[in-house]
Amino acid sequence: MKQIRKIGVFALVFILMLAFCSVFAAADAGLGITGPCYAVVSPTGDITQMAVTWWDSSEITEASVQYSTTMGFLHTPGAAIFEAAATAKRTDPTNGYTSFEAIMTGLTANTTYYYRVGHDDLWSEEYSFTTADPSAPESSFMYMGDIQYATYVSAPEDYQAWGNLLEGAYQAFPKLDFALLGGDMVHRGMDAFNWQLFLSQATRVFSGVPMLAVPGNHESNNSPTGKPELFLDFLAMPTNGPAGFEEEFYSYDHGNCHIVGLSSSIFLNEQLFHGSMAEGDFDRIAVWIADDLAESTAIWKVVVMHHPAYPVVSDPTAAAVLENWEPIFAQAQVDLVFCGHQHIYMRTNAIKGVTYVMGNSGSRHYDPAKVPYSEVMIEDTSTYQIVNAGQEYLTMTTYDVEGNNLDMVTLVAKDRGLVTAKAAAKKELDSYKDPEGYREAQQDELVAAIEAGKAAIDAATDIGGVERALAYAKAVLDEIKTDAQLTEEEALEAAKTEAKKALESYKDPAKYREAQQAELAAAIEAGKAAIDAATDIGGVERALADARAAIDKIKTDVQLTAEEEDTTVPTEITGKQDTTKDVGVKTGDTFPTGILLVMFSISLIGVAYLFIRKRHQVS
Repeated sequence: MKQIRKIGVFALVFILMLAFCSVFAAADAGLGITGPCYAVVSPTGDITQMAVTWWDSSEITEASVQYSTTMGFLHTPGAAIFEAAATAKRTDPTNGYTSFEAIMTGLTANTTYYYRVGHDDLWSEEYSFTTADPSAPESSFMYMGDIQYATYVSAPEDYQAWGNLLEGAYQAFPKLDFALLGGDMVHRGMDAFNWQLFLSQATRVFSGVPMLAVPGNHESNNSPTGKPELFLDFLAMPTNGPAGFEEEFYSYDHGNCHIVGLSSSIFLNEQLFHGSMAEGDFDRIAVWIADDLAESTAIWKVVVMHHPAYPVVSDPTAAAVLENWEPIFAQAQVDLVFCGHQHIYMRTNAIKGVTYVMGNSGSRHYDPAKVPYSEVMIEDTSTYQIVNAGQEYLTMTTYDVEGNNLDMVTLVAKDRGLVTAKAAAKKELDSYKDPEGYREAQQDELVAAIEAGKAAIDAATDIGGVERALAYAKAVLDEIKTDAQLTEEEALEAAKTEAKKALESYKDPAKYREAQQAELAAAIEAGKAAIDAATDIGGVERALADARAAIDKIKTDVQLTAEEEDTTVPTEITGKQDTTKDVGVKTGDTFPTGILLVMFSISLIGVAYLFIRKRHQVS
């Protein structure tokens, strides 16, 4: 009996091994790609653009997308046909495929476009999509959590089941504007066959409904760089994320909704240890998330990521998300955060105003657990979520494959006036000064003042407080000197130093008496004070001239001695002696009396002589 059981066990193992080998035999012998297939559209820019990705045979190196607003444009005379060249993202001769990406541009809002992908005479069937209507009062989209299969053996059946869930959802809600996927679309991120299983089902709906996704931990497993390489090569996401992490992080606006996609897998540290990521990138990414959410004025703010901030079971990556990103979500007043990873459905109660939803649309299911923040938890069930976002209310409803309504929550639009004011104030503070006009030390002061200002703005409890915090921060920034101001101050200081030096050497104190030396010292100090008080170089020159004039009025010892002796003495002018001499009789000079009498007698004798001579001549 035991022998029979052993034979049965061996037979079962053998059968399972055969099944396993048959599942992956296609991967070993190539993926059987013979023409364009697996088309998926994604909104990578604004309304005027739509990206499309697809696969073709590995021999194909050039391809394109043709599109038109006319259904059946190939067979419609006069139909306007546009064409965009594709970029080959990855070629794999072993598996026999090339992945392509092309961007359709020049699109018009709220318009249906028809397109096909391919090359030469080998093209796909015609697909269609409708561009967003920015004036629509409501947005409608779908969320689907983890998609990966339960086991290797059941992978084809599991993806088929997911494809049926997806198509059933679309048939029930054909007016969907777009869809969000929360990561772990595949089990082996670097295995093309895993991606083929996913894409072959995804194209059933996402060839027409624009799809956005974020990478999960399985998208990057076994990647030599830690990045989700095939995710980036096979899908097209918006490229407006932080430098070096484009398409892993992004934001997208649709009507009244602002969607932010985040790669929580960075907290696994695969990119840090194996790729080019640096420690500082964690903070840089967090700043990008905060700024992006703060700057949005959309009525509804929705985040999608793979790992939960509030898990069903403890998880180190979830703990990192909670520590680093959850405060940002609360600060930005995010309405809804979609996640996955733990293969169960859970909706939390509102935590700091934010509702968290963990989805699971695939065939792998984990056990539930009691957590205090759980409002609803559903196990062993593949689900999808439909969101209808109006102007005042957002309703999220959870359905199973049979269309049963399993959960529903309605959110009320938040008054984000204060949040918007804070975002605007911080943005104004960032652009208030140009760091290029400052020296390195002052640039550091700018950064510190801006950060302090932002902290004060964040702490404000009303718009008035925001305005006061902004005004004070600007005043602090105004006090930080620019390079030009410092250069001008340095030139002024140099001029003051030279002027005071000239003043100190202008006169020689040794030429003055003690009392005048004191006057001289006081005049020099007063001149220096006036020079120091000058606000420009012209003021320095005037202060120096005035000080010199005051000093010139102080008499030297020589001048004072001359005055005392009532003698003409040399006059000192600006440090030089007057060498001119005065000659002749001076006022106040006198002659002796005797000399005057002699002169008078001589004069009388002369007169008498003239008188006698005249009489003699007459006679």
